[in-house]
Amino acid sequence: MNITTTKDNFNDEQNNDDVKIIRKPSIARKILKLGGESVRIVDIKASKDNPERSVFCFKNDETFQKVFAEVIKTNRAERDAERDEEIERMIQERVNAAVEERLKAMEG
Repeated sequence: MNITTTKDNFNDEQNNDDVKIIRKPSIARKILKLGGESVRIVDIKASKDNPERSVFCFKNDETFQKVFAEVIKTNRAERDAERDEEIERMIQERVNAAVEERLKAMEG
C-alpha cells in the first residue's frame, strides 16, 4: 500500500475529481482491505469539521471507484440485514406480549 503525505500529491486546491475523501475510518479500512495494493491513500489529515478526527484521502481512479462501489453496496446490504433483524425482533416481542396478555385474560 502506498501512503504519501506530501503536499505535492494532495492539497485543498486540487481538483476534487483527483481525490475522494472518506470520513469514516470503518469505510476506509474496508476499502483498503478489499482493494489491497490497487488503491492508494494520498493523505491522511485532520477533518476540517472536527480536527480531532481524521479523514482519508484516496486517489480517485477507476480501481478506487470499483472498490468503493463494492464497499458501499456491501455496507448497505449489512445495514439492511441489521434493520430487518431488528424489525423481526420487535415484531416477535409484540407477538409475545400479545400472547401473554391473551393468556392472562383467559386465566382471569
